[in-house]
Amino acid sequence: MASDNNREAAHHFTWGADIALFGGLIWYAISLMPNTLPRKSYTGMVTGLHRLIYRAVICMVAIGSILTLIDPTRHVLLDHGGGPFKPEDLSMYADYPNLSPTGHFCRASTITGLICMVVGIAWTIQLPAKLSKL
Repeated sequence: MASDNNREAAHHFTWGADIALFGGLIWYAISLMPNTLPRKSYTGMVTGLHRLIYRAVICMVAIGSILTLIDPTRHVLLDHGGGPFKPEDLSMYADYPNLSPTGHFCRASTITGLICMVVGIAWTIQLPAKLSKL
């Protein structure tokens, strides 16, 4: 049944589930990447480029997770009167169906975050290399 209490509970549950899911995703990427790094280059050592790519992929997944959490955080803040912000500053719509500046930012951050996570995880599981072998 639709009510303010149910909506607030759903926002809190979703926010908590997102934290757990994205934390697990970051942990998965971190734990899997050392296994995907080449053990030795032609000189017998893992190159600095491989370490840089490893760090970049982990950062991509982490930044993507943070960007994706912005909109659920906005919802939770609105459920509590806006927190440090005015509720009208956190509004998704200026005049329905026109998005407010916050709405545009949240939409862009969610899309960018999801793209970063997908690219980072695809690189982590070596999807491009696996597809090129097909």
